[in-house]
Amino acid sequence: MSNGILRQCSDGMWVGIPADKIDSYINDVLARESWYAPRVHRDPMTTTAGVMDFLSTGATIRYDTEWYANIKMDIPPTPAPAPEMVKCACGHTVPKRSVMMASMGSSCPECYDEMEM
Repeated sequence: MSNGILRQCSDGMWVGIPADKIDSYINDVLARESWYAPRVHRDPMTTTAGVMDFLSTGATIRYDTEWYANIKMDIPPTPAPAPEMVKCACGHTVPKRSVMMASMGSSCPECYDEMEM
């Protein structure tokens, strides 16, 4: 069960951290913060809440010296907006980016050849 926090494995994949292990990873982050934060040009975090706030921005945090020793919050991606639909002169409703101009007005890609004549 990930509880929303992921860790990076040595193969580069991200896996969920069990809820009972999250505090251990956050404590590892806090233990090296006074050394690491100045190197990435930010103020050191001193509390678990500070770490969780930082993770909620979508950032990753290092918890050890290995290249893959990162944790991040599992934030679902924002869905893409639905395309704007328009009605063509041919009568079809298509995404706005698919509309083509023909000699007899606007057309969808399927009717373009017929309307061009």
